[in-house]
Amino acid sequence: MDWRIVIIENEGKLSLKDGNLLFTNKKYSKSVPLEDIDYIILDNRQIVITHPLMTKLTEMGILLMTTNKRHEVSGILFSYWNQYRKLDTLEKQLQISPILKKQLHKTIIQQKIINQALCLKKLSLSKYKTLINYSKDIKNANIQNTEAITASIYFKELFSSNDFIFHRQDFKDKNIYALNAALNYTYSIIRAIIIKYIIASGFIPYLGIFHKSKTNPFNLADDIIEPFRPIADYHVYKFKEILINLKFSALDSNIRKEMHQIYLYEVCINNKWFELSSACKILISSLLKSINNNDYNIFLYPNDWREDI
Repeated sequence: MDWRIVIIENEGKLSLKDGNLLFTNKKYSKSVPLEDIDYIILDNRQIVITHPLMTKLTEMGILLMTTNKRHEVSGILFSYWNQYRKLDTLEKQLQISPILKKQLHKTIIQQKIINQALCLKKLSLSKYKTLINYSKDIKNANIQNTEAITASIYFKELFSSNDFIFHRQDFKDKNIYALNAALNYTYSIIRAIIIKYIIASGFIPYLGIFHKSKTNPFNLADDIIEPFRPIADYHVYKFKEILINLKFSALDSNIRKEMHQIYLYEVCINNKWFELSSACKILISSLLKSINNNDYNIFLYPNDWREDI
């Protein structure tokens, strides 16, 4: 099914009418069937939303995201009652063994590096064989070191040029390059989808496998997103020249809309192709099975992607 991404950028009112999302303002009104929507982005600080609509969105599992002044995803509304074995899942999550954590950590980062290599190969860039070799040599004792080395090689090959030296920046940097802002924005879209399924599965989102920040409420999502990041990198690369020329400029509406096209990618898991959202759901489900059976081999991950645009 082709799901819709609804981005609201104009001020107005959102309400529920006859099973539809209804947007109204002084100039016009428009409605979209809720059954066709997977997630909604509120990207204007003058939007009013009614309580019946919010309730219906949670009942239907439709993700509602709000943004801050920099248009970054800053809040998520999701249902907390659509999973009926939360205590079982929580107990399993709390009891996960250190050995399984290490095995999952290695598997996730190894696949991330493999996918980084695949990204370079798809774009006909060099160094992908170097990354493959690093992925084969990764050991539990040197995961973070190997990840840092490969990231340096990867991003330099992907985004640097004779006239531009690329450095990764996160949301905390005030003077952030537009290219970094686009990466962070696209990551945040995937992260929000993952958070949706983490909550729906009954996991506690701040209990990560290897991310352990005391100030991060979504450590587990930051674990799971790792092998998906190269898919976002691949998508952002298509706008590399535009973004480099923007330098420190904020992402405009057109660029943000292009970043949302990541949602239309198809992802390969275990030799089968799925929409991005479904792939995230499958991955979370496989994590639960892996924990229940104390077997990291059950955990599934993306190993290819294609544009369905």
